[in-house]
Amino acid sequence: MSHYLKLVHLEISRFRLVLLSLMVLTFGFQTVGIIVTVNRELSMRAENPLYNGVDGSFVPEGTLSFAWAVYTSNFWYYIPIMISLVVLLAYMPAIWYREWFGRNTVIYRLLMLPGARFRVYTSKLTAVLLFVFAMIGFQMLVLPVQESIFNLMVPSAERVDTYLEDAIAANQLLSLFLPRSLEQFVYSYGLGMIGVTAVFAVILLERSFRWLGLLAGLVYLAVCWFVLLLPLLDTGYFYPIEYYFFELAACALVLCASVGLGGWLLARKISV
Repeated sequence: MSHYLKLVHLEISRFRLVLLSLMVLTFGFQTVGIIVTVNRELSMRAENPLYNGVDGSFVPEGTLSFAWAVYTSNFWYYIPIMISLVVLLAYMPAIWYREWFGRNTVIYRLLMLPGARFRVYTSKLTAVLLFVFAMIGFQMLVLPVQESIFNLMVPSAERVDTYLEDAIAANQLLSLFLPRSLEQFVYSYGLGMIGVTAVFAVILLERSFRWLGLLAGLVYLAVCWFVLLLPLLDTGYFYPIEYYFFELAACALVLCASVGLGGWLLARKISV
């Protein structure tokens, strides 16, 4: 257990500056977006007494809300979220390949550590999931801070209070990565974890058999995709609840197959 925690700590220490940079970028971009949007709206009201204000999509006419500010600042929210998503997606293969192509071939030392090699696999999987949830948790912490800034800028007579859930729903990416129900959260991030393990399996296939392994990995991804989509093909023969359990079984099958294949390749096929 101590070796596993040390390996997780190693992965976190390697990525911590990148993660911190993503957090700073997220907070800075989104907060500037809120400030710019609110300042523009308040300036228009001060310069034109006949200005009617925003429409009633999120608030009563003539007032402002934090949900409106998030909706109007969509661009400022999309940019850091998309950059963070691309960086995290790129890090999934990088977390493996840097061990082979770095200045120091760390993979040799990792594979020669005493104990099961599967700890190397689980530590990298844990690190990726921790980075994802760290960004999600940071975003949830940032929203109340941004709402406080909004409340400081807008006079109380010109604003209405809204729930944070409304602000999240006002932005498509926020509502995608911050689901409102626990079931949707588990389903969305469960599929994300399945995707990570499938990519890990492809990488380890390539590292084990090179070009032939890469081809096999692409075929494996196609098979995984087919297995996940198969229960969704509505033939009208089963009840909706049965399709739901079929999909859960397909997810469990792909997850177990990906983890099992990755662990087996790391233990049996990759050598130093």
